Amino acid sequence: MAGVFIANRVKFSRSGEQRRFIVGIQNSLNCTWSELAKRINVHPRTLRDWVLEKFRLSEESFNNMCSLARLTKIPKVEIISLSEHLSKISRQGGIALYKKYGQVGGDKTFRHEQWNKWWNSVGKQKVSPSLRDIIIPSYNEDLAEFMGIMIGDGGVAPYHISITLNSIDEKEYAEYVSDLLFRLFGIQPKIYKKKESNAIDLIIQRKRLVDYCVSIGLKKGNKNKQNVDIPEWISLNSDFIIPCIRGLFDTDGSIYVHTYKSGGKMYSYPKLQFSSASSVLIGSVYRILNNMGFCARIDAKGKDAVYIESQNDVKRFMDLIGSSNPKHWKVFKNWRRA
Repeated sequence: MAGVFIANRVKFSRSGEQRRFIVGIQNSLNCTWSELAKRINVHPRTLRDWVLEKFRLSEESFNNMCSLARLTKIPKVEIISLSEHLSKISRQGGIALYKKYGQVGGDKTFRHEQWNKWWNSVGKQKVSPSLRDIIIPSYNEDLAEFMGIMIGDGGVAPYHISITLNSIDEKEYAEYVSDLLFRLFGIQPKIYKKKESNAIDLIIQRKRLVDYCVSIGLKKGNKNKQNVDIPEWISLNSDFIIPCIRGLFDTDGSIYVHTYKSGGKMYSYPKLQFSSASSVLIGSVYRILNNMGFCARIDAKGKDAVYIESQNDVKRFMDLIGSSNPKHWKVFKNWRRA
């Protein structure tokens, strides 16, 4: 497996395309992440890092995936040579070391001694715990997806945030969300299994994170009673709309197969549904989807759900917006094979 680290890399044209490519391969092969990692001869953690786009996919693994899935249309990618890749990561590593230690290289023990001396004499007094234990990210696509997840299945309490998922059919998705939280805030959430239910809670207990979440548009307490909505920093930015809608769909949305009989024949096609107790949010999602060219409709009776029922629109939704939740891809994939 070591060879994957000394190979050329592939660069996709846009953020999110590498993730969609790998997820699409996994779905087409109908295998678990561990099985896919084994088939392309990489460690599962390496594959997960590629899905999260922490690192660029190796050219060898890219070609292996295309071959395994028997792709007839190979995605257009740029090949980054080994020398260019090593030059970049070496430069980045050097900058990181300089920012951290004030020098590159040198005696590691000496650096640690000097840092401990500074920390004990100055650092503890200058840096409060609330500033040490959380990363404050800038607005980006990951943060927009996090907002969608939180608006869907999240909660903000006075001293912690939480995300509630299903412990059975969202086990893989819980791992994805956990990695997303760590990448955004530098904190691994605690995971708690609820008694007498199939629910799990991903919880981060940080008052500063609570304050930050409120500052970017989330609400403390019962978000539905407060008519939670998509914040303007997302709704007014086309780059953030798609990941936010993806997060909403992955948590409060569903894909299901509608089956009916006509003329003695059975027909089936997929439908998408997004539900919320917030009428304001339902209206926003409806307008966004229609502005993106989807033929969406609001539930005529309860007005608490948005539907996409055209077979072509469902396919386009999964291609354009996609899903980070494997349970949705499973339903969509099984319908296409039927």
